[in-house]
Amino acid sequence: MINGLLYVGASLVNGHLRRDLLPKRDEIRPRHILQDIWNHMRLKLPKGEAAKHYNVLQKGAYLGVTVLMLLMVLTGLTISPGFNAAAP
Repeated sequence: MINGLLYVGASLVNGHLRRDLLPKRDEIRPRHILQDIWNHMRLKLPKGEAAKHYNVLQKGAYLGVTVLMLLMVLTGLTISPGFNAAAP
């Protein structure tokens, strides 16, 4: 839990979350996502400068895992006896 919190905190502080993981407005259009899926299926990998950045599928996967892990921690805390015992 501490490691995950440190990762999210550091990502917020150094701008990694905003700069690298949040998709841009034009990247979330269905046409762009479908094009990325089609390129991925054909193993048409980006080259040059484009290869240095995450595509929209990678961004979605990283954000999805981060959100899922956060939800797992929060739901785990809600059923924790230590947190339940503190309730009046």
